[in-house]
Amino acid sequence: MDSQKLITELIACTRNIERNSIFPERVYLQNALKSLELASQAVPVPCVSHILREVLLQQIEFSYQYRKHQEEIDDSLLLRYAFEVFEGAKVLAIILDLP
Repeated sequence: MDSQKLITELIACTRNIERNSIFPERVYLQNALKSLELASQAVPVPCVSHILREVLLQQIEFSYQYRKHQEEIDDSLLLRYAFEVFEGAKVLAIILDLP
């Protein structure tokens, strides 16, 4: 699967998480979505495409785990999950050399 499809999948999963989130989480998730939408428009440099793909796969797996546990765990842990999604989006922006 190419990086554009993976980014699209990650955006969809993050939007789904954001719909079911509480306010403190939502702030991180909305910021993550902004970064991911910028990333979806970028063209990766060939030398980093394999790194980008691995990070995307990790972020997708993490997001699915977050979504799976969203209704089962306490709010403080959900906030940490949301922060990790945001940090992952920032890593993708760094890989793609986005502002």
